[in-house]
Formats: sequence, structure tokens, C-alpha cells
Amino acid sequence: MGFLFSFSSHNIHNQSILESTYIITGITVVTGIFCAITVFTYMGYMAHEQGIPISELPLSGPDLVFVSYPTALSMLPLSNVFSVLFFLNLSFLGADSLFGLIESITDFFLEEKIAIRGYKPGPLVVRAFVVILVLAGGFILTTDGGFHYLSIYDAYTTIIPMLTSCFFEAIIFVYYYKIEKIEVGILLNCKEHMPQYIKNFLKYIDIPILAVLASVSVI
Repeated sequence: MGFLFSFSSHNIHNQSILESTYIITGITVVTGIFCAITVFTYMGYMAHEQGIPISELPLSGPDLVFVSYPTALSMLPLSNVFSVLFFLNLSFLGADSLFGLIESITDFFLEEKIAIRGYKPGPLVVRAFVVILVLAGGFILTTDGGFHYLSIYDAYTTIIPMLTSCFFEAIIFVYYYKIEKIEVGILLNCKEHMPQYIKNFLKYIDIPILAVLASVSVI
């Protein structure tokens, strides 16, 4: 979520926020459906070949990427080629995610103009510090227990915090900051009106759904 706010702060003044919303949401939904179809197709085939229920296969987390996917790729023709392409694509996805993470953190420090004993670091110094900090934190994943640390990180620092933060953000936007103020801001900056169905969705549908999803993820 943070990198979306960070990237959006660099938009031009009259950028169409509705167009960006439709594009990002559409790409996310289509990509998610395509990935789900691909994953469950391969997992169903593997379960059928091994004669076990699909629920016994790892369907999420690091096991899906580093255990199930390589096993599925080994069944394809030219498996070595597809394996190289898969992990190359995975590396690009990781680098892309790091760009968003680093920019979110650096934008916070730069916009807040944080000074240390009167010294205000420039963009290059801030980005270098964040990159070194993230690199140092990643070394723990290269140890013998790195896979278990990655599993803990994936289980407790992705889905639960994301849904919880989205839930409280929705409450703040709807009931504290007020949708009407957001609509005025969009109108002044983007010259667009917020559609009524979006306002109704935020008020009556979004928050209950997020509450249920956050509760289920915690349980």
C-alpha cells in the first residue's frame, strides 16, 4: 500500500485518478485470476499424478515457489529452459518490489525533511542508507534457518498487516476524514467527480469485507 501512495505523490497535478484506479485495479484482478488458474491447474495435475488430495500440497508461501513450482516445471518439455525463465522472472519481480519498498521509505524521509544534528541528507544519501539497511536485514535469510525466517515473515507480515491497515484506512477515510472532503480534493486537483457507486462501496461494502477478511486471516 505504501508504494502506491508514494508513487501517486509524483503524479502530475491534473492526473486522472479515476483512470489510474481503473487501470491498476483491472490489471491486478486479471493478473490474480490468471495466476490462480495457472497455480491450481498445475497443483491439480500434481495431486492427480501423486494420488493425493490437493489440500496436502503447499499452495502458498515459500513452499509454493521453491518446492511446488520447480516440481511442476520439471514435468514440462524443455524443463530447464522454463525453470530458468521462471526464476529469472521471479528475480525481476523481487527487484521490482524492492524499488517500491525503497521509494516508499526514502520519500517519507525526504518529504519530512528529517535532519540529524542539523544535517539534512540528500536523496542519494537517503537511498544509499535505505538500500544498505534492507541489504543487511536480508542477510538473515541466507543463514541455515533463512527459509524458516522467510516462512514466518510471509505468514505474519504480509496478509494480516495489509488487511488490518486497509480496514483502518477505510474507516479513517470514510468516517473521520469524510468522503466529501476527498471528493473536493479530487475535484480541485484532478477536475473529476467521484462516482456515486465508489462512495457507496466505500461506505457500505468495503469496510465489512475488510473486517471479515482481517478477522479470518488472524484466526
